[in-house]
Amino acid sequence: MHQYNHQVLVDIAPRTTFLKSLRNNTLTNEEAVADLVDNSFEIDVNATWVAINKDANQLIIADNGCGMTGSLLKEAMKLGPSQESASSDLGLFGFGLKNASMSLGKKLTLITKHAEDKHYTAIYDLDEIVKSDYFSIPIYPSLEKETKLFHDLNNLSETGTVLIIEKLDRIETNRDADFKNRLVKHLGEIFRVFIKDGKQITINGTKIEYRDILKAYYTEAETEINDQIYQFKYPGDNGKEFSLRIRIALLPAVTEGERGKHGISLSNQGFYVLRNDRQLMRNTWFNIVAHHAKFNRIRAEIYFSGDQDDVFTINYEKNQLQPRQWFLDQLRDSVLGIVNSYVERVNQENRNRELSDGSQELHLRIKNDIESKANRIPALKTGKTQVLTRAKADAPDSKKGNNTPGSKTPFPTQVAEGIKRKRDLVDFAVENISSSYICRFEDQGNGALRIAWNVNHPFYPFYLGEDIQTQAAFSKLLFSLGRAIVKLANSTSEYENAMDDLQIQMGEEFRKLMD
Repeated sequence: MHQYNHQVLVDIAPRTTFLKSLRNNTLTNEEAVADLVDNSFEIDVNATWVAINKDANQLIIADNGCGMTGSLLKEAMKLGPSQESASSDLGLFGFGLKNASMSLGKKLTLITKHAEDKHYTAIYDLDEIVKSDYFSIPIYPSLEKETKLFHDLNNLSETGTVLIIEKLDRIETNRDADFKNRLVKHLGEIFRVFIKDGKQITINGTKIEYRDILKAYYTEAETEINDQIYQFKYPGDNGKEFSLRIRIALLPAVTEGERGKHGISLSNQGFYVLRNDRQLMRNTWFNIVAHHAKFNRIRAEIYFSGDQDDVFTINYEKNQLQPRQWFLDQLRDSVLGIVNSYVERVNQENRNRELSDGSQELHLRIKNDIESKANRIPALKTGKTQVLTRAKADAPDSKKGNNTPGSKTPFPTQVAEGIKRKRDLVDFAVENISSSYICRFEDQGNGALRIAWNVNHPFYPFYLGEDIQTQAAFSKLLFSLGRAIVKLANSTSEYENAMDDLQIQMGEEFRKLMD
């Protein structure tokens, strides 16, 4: 006890059993390993690779960074930040190394080498600390066998750090293969920027690949990304401004059955927040919008630096953060318009798909009705069409000899196809057409007309809601109009402009009538 101004000061140093309760944190195994790997990629460490190896007895994490001097090692092993590290990167709490390693096992051996110092070893054994009931651990110049172990595990690097975690009593998987697979996915996402920039992380010899969260895998379709620098302002009349990079993405559409494979789900939508290029949080909307299936294809990355730590308040385990409300209000104003525009795009695509799926049977029925009149309606003949008739198919071919009328010799394949094509008078389809066209007419070049309905025109939903007789009447009217337009087609620009004007004006008039 000490006296100060006639007051008695009581020593409130915690009991060593406090360290046991410290283990009851919320870190998953993957988050704990990520926290340890994070130490290797800090700016003042600057490792180019990290090797992780796990077996039944120990977990080893080695890097080729700058390592630590003996004095720095002593500071690193203390609970709480040193004066120097209080403002540096994510070591600001001074818990990371001990908290993360103890959440995996009860013993940590650390061997390190700095270019300006010798090899040093520290041993943090929870059982021994509690047994002695004294906050002290051995830190000493490494023994010869520890120096050799350092070089064996650290790929003969001159500098670096090796962590050996033993007494693994908090591992969540029974099989090392499962531990590895979960780690590959997690670290590939958390450190994606570092990996993309050339940093290398391996787990039991397997290289962890860059995992782009703004991408739908297994498809060639591109993600649409709105990548901007946004300005924000601290509250108050004289509040200083700061800028953040925010990337808002709309992932490409995939089929219902493929959504799971692409990770398009409630558990992957929302903001992914990165501090100094290291992801700290994922799958959150910060209550700007609620989690809903309509946002499943929307993700965003927010990049901030340590300069904004007072804006993004981080918990000591570094697996959660809670930005200030004034910032969230500004964030909402900045991004909500883009998010809502993406939602509307998704809704429109879904409506179009539903219209397309629901109209297939209808179009086939009307197509068959028109085709049944093929004996009265000739195949469309334009400059692109060349159709074989039955007379031509039956005519003798002097070069082939035996194809006489009435012969049982099969028609050549091209003749059979020609006869079939004569009955292909029309094909229906649905498309997103940006113009005012009700539909688009296309000469198929095989005697058929293709009519592509514009699902963006209000007439099409109206058409689908009518009875089958009315639908057939509309379709046949368009069929007749389209055949006339295609038959009269010529290559002059005057004709093309006239037909374009005709279809636009017709579409506009129909749109007015639908309003």
